[in-house]
Amino acid sequence: MKRGGGFDNADELFLTVELKGAYIDKKTVAIEDGLKVLFEEIPVGTVVKAEGTAFRKENDKNIILYKGETDEITIAEDENALALVLLPYEDIDDTAAENLIGTKQKPNAVGDIVFSDGSATEYSADLTLTDEQKASAIAVIFYAGTSSDSLGARILGIGIHNSSEESANGGLYDWASTGSVAKNLESDVTQLKNTFNDIMAYEVNEEPSEAHVSYNNNSYFLKGDLNGSDNWALIRQKDAAGEYPAFAWVNNYGTKYSLPEEYETGWYMPTAAELMTLRTNLYDVDNESQVINTILQKVNGTKLDTSSGGNHFHSSNLTDAKDSADHQLVSMNVRFGGGTPIGQGVSILSCYVCAIREF
Repeated sequence: MKRGGGFDNADELFLTVELKGAYIDKKTVAIEDGLKVLFEEIPVGTVVKAEGTAFRKENDKNIILYKGETDEITIAEDENALALVLLPYEDIDDTAAENLIGTKQKPNAVGDIVFSDGSATEYSADLTLTDEQKASAIAVIFYAGTSSDSLGARILGIGIHNSSEESANGGLYDWASTGSVAKNLESDVTQLKNTFNDIMAYEVNEEPSEAHVSYNNNSYFLKGDLNGSDNWALIRQKDAAGEYPAFAWVNNYGTKYSLPEEYETGWYMPTAAELMTLRTNLYDVDNESQVINTILQKVNGTKLDTSSGGNHFHSSNLTDAKDSADHQLVSMNVRFGGGTPIGQGVSILSCYVCAIREF
């Protein structure tokens, strides 16, 4: 039995734990094959849920070793504690491992290639993939974070295809079509914001106190909506019938590329923050230039357009910013090549589209 980590190097193990609902002193103890974090003296009636990650640092990357979460509970009078158990993030039986397409049971680091059976292989410059692995690749991991990181304790991968590979209309899709609520409101930003407030994001040049993503050496920050996994549902709550072609491309991604049932759904259009995280990590694996594009091409996928002046990719966000000429801006998208990375338009534009997913 192979384990995803151990306590031989316990001093090098980092622990990030969050208790939602209350923040109480905690103690951590080792248990067989894992860790137990005990939160004590929680007030009766408090609604709590805990999650945590234990990881080691390797070449400025977080390699997740243990992970866990509890159900949401209400603290009762006879019990004022909550136990969070972190178990090995990767726990592979030797015989089962022989049947995996990849070399590990699941992805846990930036640059990992994810296959159709859920397994993964770590990228290296000298990596050689079999024809089966190339045909079975479905995503490349661009973010592996803990609860203290900007996008939380999540493993995010980008699908190996994006709309730039299409010939029709140059692969560009409208964020919203004429007749949709969003398109009808693009000239009335106050009403647009009131209607779609939950998917609004903002670029600022001073570090905000609320949750945010930074880039350009902490010169700029994105705040507001950072997680796009529910943005389509939020749009549909406000506009049940309008046409949103870019979202339709993402929603149909699993079917379009004949992914297995487990991975046919769950894909979504990233926020500007998630796209900027992808842009930052495009170059961050082993310091190899544009390594995520290298991986995408290695698995017969489509690389992200990093050409100078290349087209932007849609985010699932809207904004209500103004430019230097006091023009009202409503759309927010990201360019992976040269020039200003965040694009903000006076109208809801046509851009490339990519799909991401949590693993």
